[in-house]
Amino acid sequence: MKNQKQKTASVLTCIIAFLIFNLASLHAEDDKIPYDALKETAEKYFSEQKYNECAEYLGSLAEKEIAAPAELDYLLALTRYNQLKYLEESQDWNEYFSKGNDYRGEIKSYAEEAISGTSSKDKANVYSRLVLWKLYKDQEDAGQDKALTDLANAALENGDAGLLKDVADSLIAYGERINSRRLYKTYVEKLAASRISDAELKSSAESFYKQQNFELSEALYDAYIGRIAASMPKDELATDLKEIAKQFAYDPAIAGDPAYAEKVFAKMEESAGKESFDEETLYLRAFNLEKAKEFTRARDVYRELINRFPEGSHINAALYKTGVFDVYALRSLDSGRGYFEKLAAKETIDPQVISAIYQLGLLNQWEDNAVKAKEYYDKLLELAKDGYAEKSGLAKMRLKEISESKPLDYNLKLFLDVSLKEENAAFDSGKADLKLTPYILKVNDKLNAGVSASAGESGCMPIDLQYLWSGDLGNAALTPEQHSFETSYSDSGIKQINLIVVSPSGVVGRSMSLADVNS
Repeated sequence: MKNQKQKTASVLTCIIAFLIFNLASLHAEDDKIPYDALKETAEKYFSEQKYNECAEYLGSLAEKEIAAPAELDYLLALTRYNQLKYLEESQDWNEYFSKGNDYRGEIKSYAEEAISGTSSKDKANVYSRLVLWKLYKDQEDAGQDKALTDLANAALENGDAGLLKDVADSLIAYGERINSRRLYKTYVEKLAASRISDAELKSSAESFYKQQNFELSEALYDAYIGRIAASMPKDELATDLKEIAKQFAYDPAIAGDPAYAEKVFAKMEESAGKESFDEETLYLRAFNLEKAKEFTRARDVYRELINRFPEGSHINAALYKTGVFDVYALRSLDSGRGYFEKLAAKETIDPQVISAIYQLGLLNQWEDNAVKAKEYYDKLLELAKDGYAEKSGLAKMRLKEISESKPLDYNLKLFLDVSLKEENAAFDSGKADLKLTPYILKVNDKLNAGVSASAGESGCMPIDLQYLWSGDLGNAALTPEQHSFETSYSDSGIKQINLIVVSPSGVVGRSMSLADVNS
């Protein structure tokens, strides 16, 4: 059955090619086969992986001079490029290595011929530049940067909306965000300037979001928001902006874009006021800022939530996180301690209350107030009873240090020293970036932690780094050589993972992240 379908498809391809080829005899000598018909036939060949046959067919049209030369050159370059990619994907290394250099030479020759015979106003010119840049990019050729600049400029000069989107889509697929944004921006401006309705503009943005083309989706949403900001009633505007922001806010199941979510939240505040944020939206905004490592702004929004919704469902999490950011991100020890004390005084016990008591014990131990530290650790164990095994375990470790007159665990003490002493503020420069995947998980689920850090190089050799982990590490047992690890937690709560990166010459940087573990 499969062979029969393949034979049928091959016959159809031949029929289409035959009809297009013979169509030329019905035209005057100066008439050319339309590009769309040529492209359709080429794509039929591509779908069957008949690249050599396609090249022969296009070459025969070139000899007969019944199609535009630049369009044929582009399609020939595209044919060989697609052939190379197919050989890689199918791992047909015999043909890849025996013919690869020939195909690359043809791609370069055909693309350059199409470019030299046209201007950026011709689509064949721009699409040929795209194939040429892809070839250079794949081969890590030294000419790739210039080819990229020429491609982006030519696409903008051409200005066709469909072409701009095609090129931008290709660039984003290769991770070229800066130039893709330029092209998407122009594409969206053209789309927004057309007669497309607000609803259609929003629908397009939603469609590209579902395709996870966030660059284009965000550009379209920007155009949509620009249209509705001045005309839509405040309540409706707030609702619309809230839904858009929620799409891009941090979600463990979707990559999202926390920075764009905050941009929309800021527009919502500007347009509809702070009162337009209910408790859930405020918490989402603060959490989103937290995951974007905007700790100062996150702290401010959590504070707003505390002030406006003191009896809300997120109050304990907001109090705890505000305390953590004050102490460990912003070096505001007294302010942060105040939030921990508010939690420690609560009669109803939950993971955040237990964690706040531990923090108060830890800060007093670091300040060499062993008596006060012991009081807090003892209180934690009394309240925890048989629960909260992970925090109880940490408290018991700290009490053992105190009873044996030993210093704090080295990694933990170094993190506290670097985080709390003003003279160490230079280590806040972002040379260590700790990321958790995911930031929201359930008890016993896997969490992955990893850091990107750099201390430069010494001569020709990279500097050896060590990674000193502390905090809530779950069931992981770590060595200083590990720059990443996997762990899980037996208790719910907000988990704080700390890291100090050191080189032979001293501390390189510090980082801290929180994970929310739910039961």
